[in-house]
Amino acid sequence: MEGSTKNGQARTIYISEEMTTVLRSYCYYKMYEAQEGGFEMSDYVFTNEYGELMHPDTFSRHLRRLYDENGFPREFHLHTLRHYFVSTMLHSGIDKQTVAELAGHGDTGFLERTYCHPQLQLKREAAARYTRTMFDFSDRDSASA
Repeated sequence: MEGSTKNGQARTIYISEEMTTVLRSYCYYKMYEAQEGGFEMSDYVFTNEYGELMHPDTFSRHLRRLYDENGFPREFHLHTLRHYFVSTMLHSGIDKQTVAELAGHGDTGFLERTYCHPQLQLKREAAARYTRTMFDFSDRDSASA
């Protein structure tokens, strides 16, 4: 944990085995870079080419360039990635409490007000499921026969 969180509590970040492999490979690359560049390996994972902590604005500029190169709207910013992460987890069926904890929210209230707006496809699926339930007479027909 670098600094404190908004709620003053430590936050544990969970990552998959695949992402652990990617980060481990990246760290090996950074160790090689430090050795070749003649500087000490940083305690930080994401550093500039001299092993120094990257300024947040530098990352934002790189991200803006990636957005522009890929035709993303100008309204996209760093926080858009957080919104995407949370929305994707919710729409994938991960329960609200788990998502709230992963996002660093103390409870699900903020999450529900901010992120819980179903996608059009989920609304269509819900309507179709409701319709099938309401008009499925097969169980009722066999019970009365």
